[in-house]
Amino acid sequence: MSSPLTSCQNPFPLLKKVAPLSLIIVFILYVLANVAYFAAVPAAEIRESGELAAALFFEAVFGTKAAKGLPALIAVSAAGNIMAVIIGATRQIRECARQGVIPWPHVWASTKPFGTPLAPILLKWIMTCVIILALPFGDAFDFLVDLRSYPDSVFIFLMVVGIYAIRYRRKKEGLPPAQFQTWHSALIFSALVCLFILIMPWVPPEDGGDYSFWYGTYIVTGLGLLVGMGLYYFAWVHALPRLRHYSIRTLTVVNDDGSVVHQLKRVPNAEVAEWDRTHDDAGNVLGDATGVQDTGNAHLVHRIKVRDTAIEYTTEGKV
Repeated sequence: MSSPLTSCQNPFPLLKKVAPLSLIIVFILYVLANVAYFAAVPAAEIRESGELAAALFFEAVFGTKAAKGLPALIAVSAAGNIMAVIIGATRQIRECARQGVIPWPHVWASTKPFGTPLAPILLKWIMTCVIILALPFGDAFDFLVDLRSYPDSVFIFLMVVGIYAIRYRRKKEGLPPAQFQTWHSALIFSALVCLFILIMPWVPPEDGGDYSFWYGTYIVTGLGLLVGMGLYYFAWVHALPRLRHYSIRTLTVVNDDGSVVHQLKRVPNAEVAEWDRTHDDAGNVLGDATGVQDTGNAHLVHRIKVRDTAIEYTTEGKV
């Protein structure tokens, strides 16, 4: 729900009404779906049968012939889920690009030619096709699905911690609370669920697990990827600048479609003082600055800051 709301001009009043209502509707529908399963199919039959509960439900309610249409409904449901996930994932890739933390940020952040982030959508489409078509069914597919879930829980838990850190900083600075705040109960419940998902996989399963190899392989692999990313960040942002005598500075530019993008620039230490004189902390070029070099890309222009107001110039007004 949060992804479509980012397209609204003033989402906070709408979010206060829609968020509780949507949670209540989804909760009621899930409860009714489970009641329908157990009302149509005995619990013992669901436990003993190797079929999906939905298949047993369709056979009991609509008959054997109608149950043959269940795979089509499952495919439609999966397609809808993939579309919803792609919307959120592509927005995340675009936002990472806008912060300058992935290569070619202006490409990933661009919304040309259809007013939507085409490059992230193509990337997700290609990755989805590879996973569906290339991976064999069994250990490889199950491992990849589990591998995604573990780092996901780590990030969600850290996001909850980050929300409370931001609230603490705002309160410390004497700033008013945000216009919309998630309930404390929802944040705490989400953090507890994540901790449960992070801790319980370490408990050895009685049946040996879902794989033919060690059950905790995906846990160690996921943690290894997170540690590797941390080491890469330390080397890229801290170690290499010290060894090669340069500093990382942010440059804010505007794409030709109007999207604002941040680029991380390597500035030699001898030029850091001049950079700080001509740019603010956000990477905008100061209005009275002189001698600022071009962006080096015909599709990108500097964003100029004049009297604490960010003004986006067209290509003709390039500094």
